[in-house]
Amino acid sequence: MPNSLALSGQIPNDPEHNGLLDRWEPLLVAKGGDARLLCLVVLDVPKITTMTDDGTQRPIIRLRHIEPVSWLEDADPELVSLLTDLKTARSGGDALPGPVDDEPEVYATGPDDDPNRAVTLKRGGLRVANVDDVSRAK
Repeated sequence: MPNSLALSGQIPNDPEHNGLLDRWEPLLVAKGGDARLLCLVVLDVPKITTMTDDGTQRPIIRLRHIEPVSWLEDADPELVSLLTDLKTARSGGDALPGPVDDEPEVYATGPDDDPNRAVTLKRGGLRVANVDDVSRAK
């Protein structure tokens, strides 16, 4: 059902309704394409357009309020789990998307490794694999 709804190209331009302004805007510029910011948003439907050729209707979704929570990789694991569970229930998919241009990072946990790093990679949507598993797969 592509093109069944549209998002208006504007977000609130006041700090009362846009938590991205001030603190987050320069951080988003600095991170650029690597930015994965977890946010809570409130949407509404200010307009519904009707296609004259077939009568189908398309809601125009407007972002009314946005509050950043944290970078996805730093987010509370329970919140990321909730987001992943909601996505899985809706679409049947599994992991949240990681960086677009990056290959999944292979990370082997061992006695000298930082276990928090593996958790961070998993929460960021990258699959965490053991080096032995990768060797067997080749």
